[in-house]
Amino acid sequence: GPARLFGVDELTLLSGDSDSLWVQMPETVKSNRSLVAMRFSGSLYLASNAFQASVASGAGDALIWQRVDAGEATDLATGNGLTVFTPFGGSVVGDVEVLSNPFTPNGDGVNDEVVMVFPVFKVQGSKDLVMEVFGLDGRLVRRVEQRAAFAAGEQRISWDGRNASGQLAPPGLYVCRVGIEVDAEGGEPMAARLVSSVY
Repeated sequence: GPARLFGVDELTLLSGDSDSLWVQMPETVKSNRSLVAMRFSGSLYLASNAFQASVASGAGDALIWQRVDAGEATDLATGNGLTVFTPFGGSVVGDVEVLSNPFTPNGDGVNDEVVMVFPVFKVQGSKDLVMEVFGLDGRLVRRVEQRAAFAAGEQRISWDGRNASGQLAPPGLYVCRVGIEVDAEGGEPMAARLVSSVY
C-alpha cells in the first residue's frame, strides 16, 4: 500500500521501563503489505547492543502481541538484524558531571553531598563504582564503593563530606577520582574532578 508517514506529534509515547520504548501510532496498520518503519535515537554503552521488538493490536484484555523477527522486510534500506555494533574508542569512563559543587555537608538537607554522574562504556555485568577523595596534599580522605548491577550506562556516586572515620572533613578543596573497578591487571579506569566543601 502507499506509504503513510507519522510525525512525532502524532505518536503517543507510553510509559515503559528505563530500557524500553513504547510508542502508540494514531491509527491501526491494516494491510499486510504496508511498511512500518520507526527511527529513534538513544545512548549506547556496549559494543554489541541487541534490540527486541514487538507489535500489538487491540486494547485491554484483547491486546494481542506479535514478535518482530530480524530479516529483510524491504529492499528500500539495508540491514537485516536487530543488533547494533558500536565501534568504541577512548576511555571506559566518559565525561563526569559534578552536581552540588560547591557542596555544604552541614546536615540541613540541601546540597549535603557532592554527586558525580558519569557514563560507563564497554563493561559487561555487575561491577563496583569507586570514588576516591584526596586532599590537595595527596592524602586519601575517603574511598567509597558502590555496587552497580549493570555497569554499562549512566552511573552516579556521592560523597557526604566525611572521612574514613566518619568525621566531617574540614572545608576546602578536594580531588575526587571516580570510576569503575575492573580486573586487577587492567587497573581502574578513573576520571578526576576538583570539588569544594563549604560550611
